[in-house]
Amino acid sequence: MTSHAHQQQAYLLGSKLAYAKYASIWFPKTKKEVARDNAIRAANITSYAIPLASLGVAHAGHAVEQRYTPEAIRGNLEASLRKAMNASPELRVRYGTKPFGAYFNPSTNTVNVAHNPAPSIFAHEMGHATGKPISNRLYGASKILGPGTVPLSLLVQGFTDPDSPTATVARYTPGVLGAPMLYEEARASLRGLKALHQIGGKGAVIRGLLPLLGAFGTYGATAISPIVGGKILQHMMHQKKKVEHA
Repeated sequence: MTSHAHQQQAYLLGSKLAYAKYASIWFPKTKKEVARDNAIRAANITSYAIPLASLGVAHAGHAVEQRYTPEAIRGNLEASLRKAMNASPELRVRYGTKPFGAYFNPSTNTVNVAHNPAPSIFAHEMGHATGKPISNRLYGASKILGPGTVPLSLLVQGFTDPDSPTATVARYTPGVLGAPMLYEEARASLRGLKALHQIGGKGAVIRGLLPLLGAFGTYGATAISPIVGGKILQHMMHQKKKVEHA
């Protein structure tokens, strides 16, 4: 889980806004296309808001957790997490990344965190490094293909019948491709929260929930945004048909 990964997924959806803005230049613009273009723009704006809102929640949660975590937990965090998560002695921890730049590097078996990491972020990365993670290749492919197909999904939905099988496949494809990534992120977070509960009780879990849920929301937007956007597009096109046949 890294901040730049969250931001990339949020900003990636901005490409859909660019498409909505310049679609009239790329394609002839009939009255039907004008209506569809407006529907796509509404869908894009809605789907764009989901990861941005999640990113805001993650940052706010991080600030709260840093402010209210007892020094007794923070001072011995690495050793406590290693014990709670049964981490391998070969697992290395490197300090010095940016506050939201934590990540686990499986090729070097190293957890990279900030000098003063938030417990939930540290625990999440330790979650990636312990237990039974999915294949690195599968996770990496899912992390690229899931978010990467979101703009294409709305593009296809915008130029096909919203009730057609093609539109339905396009609507759910990013979520299917991103499922392995979502599974691994959820697995790491759950392991991290379980470890935090052992270390600091319910208070540590409550403090860690907000940043982890917000961060997971940016990944979840991969699956949610094309569905939400597609449903908005479908609704607006149905409304237009009702007006035309009235």
